[in-house]
Amino acid sequence: MLSSTTALTLVLLALFDAVLVAFRPLQYIHDLRFIPLDQHPMVSKIPVYMESNRKVDVLVLGSSLPMCAIAEYDEKMYGKPDCKDVTQLRRYLGAKYLEQQLSTKLARPISAANLSIVACMASDMYIILSKSIEAGKRPDIAVLCIAPRDFVDNLVQPIGRTPPFEVLQDWKSLGDVLRRDMSAAETRDLLISAAWYYYRVKVDYRTVLTQYFSNLVSHPASLYYSIHGSNPGGKAASVAKKESEFRQTAEVKICSVGSIDKVEVDKLPAQPADMDNSKGDRYRPPNFKRFALEIDFFRKLLALCKKKNIECVVVNMPMSVAHRSILDKRLDRQYLTETQNACFTYGAHYFDFNDQQFVDSDFNDGFHVNTSGAEKVMKRMVASYEGLPK
Repeated sequence: MLSSTTALTLVLLALFDAVLVAFRPLQYIHDLRFIPLDQHPMVSKIPVYMESNRKVDVLVLGSSLPMCAIAEYDEKMYGKPDCKDVTQLRRYLGAKYLEQQLSTKLARPISAANLSIVACMASDMYIILSKSIEAGKRPDIAVLCIAPRDFVDNLVQPIGRTPPFEVLQDWKSLGDVLRRDMSAAETRDLLISAAWYYYRVKVDYRTVLTQYFSNLVSHPASLYYSIHGSNPGGKAASVAKKESEFRQTAEVKICSVGSIDKVEVDKLPAQPADMDNSKGDRYRPPNFKRFALEIDFFRKLLALCKKKNIECVVVNMPMSVAHRSILDKRLDRQYLTETQNACFTYGAHYFDFNDQQFVDSDFNDGFHVNTSGAEKVMKRMVASYEGLPK
């Protein structure tokens, strides 16, 4: 029999764990020196999705282009999310309009998830879907919303070091317990982590508290920093540099690829402070090496869908005239040819939304659709399902 003290301790620990799961306090820390990457608004929807028990029929993957389309039209139809709140926009996992329309068309309840991530590359889509399948969350339909920028971006981290990769590359699910290559210690940690959330994130909280009190008393955070020196000025400069580097990879990547001159760049409308201000520097010169690597991952993504019997829908997202004008023409042609050929090879359904139905007034900033553009995207996305197997 457990003593009353032991029982009370277990109850308090359970309550404490429930509060952490419900509120995830670290996501409300706005200082990039302290917040763990997996709770940063840019990618925090990934762990929420992976840890949920929700069965998803339709999974939407892509960058901020589909993210804005889905959120803008859901806000118009249902009042949420508030797209003016960038944090709310980035954390929005729903796709309510898509969900309701498909439920009607297919005459059965449909659950849809919007896992579009800021600055998501084709390689990021691959790891998100593969880890989702490993975690037992295989969708019936995968919607891949692509644009040229998902294959080329000079300032995005190398493959394997982007935020989605950082969050997911070591992600383990209970199904991994059956793997023979896992050590006893890894199996133990995985089982404890599955039952006890705090055990899984304790390092994050320890790091935050250590750094906070270190700054508070102006004392080195560890013996290493004490030995190697860490004066406040140098530390501040280092933190500022790291924060700047993080912002460079974490900011919304809204442009595509191309050779850009100053006149073409000036055609683009002014952008909110949260948006990318580097424009041409990000895509000049065209990065054909990164393009080839990302195309390989795109093929792997389509092959994975075919292997796992997932109906794959590829949507070429719309671009404004100004956006199209800054693309390197050769790279743009190669993008269309390679993506369409890959869809044909692996039996994916390809839909090209980048046509004359979209005009510049359908875009907020030359890149992301506004409410009128979002309505066109979402209605065409729903219509595209009519040709799919029921």
